[in-house]
Amino acid sequence: MEPRRKLATKTIYPIGSSVQTTGRHAIVLLHGFTQNSAVMAPFARLLANLCDRTVILVDLPGHGESSHLVLDLRESAEVLAEMFGPSIFVGYSLGGRILFHLAARHPEIVTALVVMGSNPGIADPVARSDRLGADLALAAAIDKDPSRNGLENFLMRWLASPIFGGIDPSRAGLAARLSNDPHALAESMARTSLGTQADMRSALANFSGEILYLYGARDEKFAAISSQLVQEVGAHLRTLAIEGSGHWVIGEAPYRSAKAIAAFIDECAIS
Repeated sequence: MEPRRKLATKTIYPIGSSVQTTGRHAIVLLHGFTQNSAVMAPFARLLANLCDRTVILVDLPGHGESSHLVLDLRESAEVLAEMFGPSIFVGYSLGGRILFHLAARHPEIVTALVVMGSNPGIADPVARSDRLGADLALAAAIDKDPSRNGLENFLMRWLASPIFGGIDPSRAGLAARLSNDPHALAESMARTSLGTQADMRSALANFSGEILYLYGARDEKFAAISSQLVQEVGAHLRTLAIEGSGHWVIGEAPYRSAKAIAAFIDECAIS
């Protein structure tokens, strides 16, 4: 059956491979907020060759060529389930939060799950409500000036926030991020705010597949989240700190991140 709503995708093959010869579980790669498949393409090429697998890049709702779609986290997971069969799913930040919902609702298609710097949810309802309010204010700020200059000013402030540790915008794919539609980004922020997300820890504990949780060694917030998940989810979740990186692990330490994912897939003996 054709999916009712379809996200834009781009397929990257390993060097020397083709549609006819690949024949292994593909990797579906999801980006973070304000990114798109163009930001992730260099990492996808590296991952395809290290893993010798097809990598399918996805433009999430409100981003890239999927900017016309306005979906929340659960709806985004449902569209992924409509589009893909059993695959290895890899998501960074927002992409990982969508994959938490996919693993909870459609575990049969998640051959293995890799998440990078993704928050499983805020347990305290008051803190969750506060986060929603802050994200709605952020969405309004993005929408206030939808010009290219307005988007660039927002992105510069976004990338200068403490979580990114002052990363050079050129290393964060600023040019590709600027191709996004500001209004669509604002809609995405409002619909997928961490304040709208249920606490996914119990769902991850019930997921029977293997999970790899990556985080930057300099990312103190997600290092703490990683430690909590080890205790709360179970032995099927393993964590790894990526040396030389903060929150933007794919951009700051792409080779180490890709090698960690390749090793995880090999250890899981996925065909």
